[in-house]
Amino acid sequence: MRFVSIIIAILLLDQGVKQLLLRLLDHPLWLVPNQIGLNLSFNEGVAFSLPITGLMSILLSLSIILGLLYYYFFSTRKGLFTDLSFALIIGGAFGNLLDRFVSGKVTDFIQVYSFPIFNVADICITVGFLLLIVFFDKISR
Repeated sequence: MRFVSIIIAILLLDQGVKQLLLRLLDHPLWLVPNQIGLNLSFNEGVAFSLPITGLMSILLSLSIILGLLYYYFFSTRKGLFTDLSFALIIGGAFGNLLDRFVSGKVTDFIQVYSFPIFNVADICITVGFLLLIVFFDKISR
């Protein structure tokens, strides 16, 4: 149940923040001028704006989600790190996938220097993969 709850929480947080900013942010809001702040951007590609768009990006996302779910459910070692790492990745992937289904592009809004603009789902995916790498020995079969 913890696993599903984390996925739902991530999905709600990601979509809630995106919807809020789509309604309220009509121009960039900079904490450090033109360097760090909130700046709406729409990405039709996948990670780091790789040029995989449309149906192909949806199929890629679904394949990754299904592969992770398969690995998670057949993993013999479940615990906090397993639940958290897989739920972060899957929840983030679902958040971006929902954007692709609804509008054909992912809403990004966090800008840090010249790094590609990202969102809450992207943060969750990154943190989930980092946890997976760091705690792989506690997760693997």
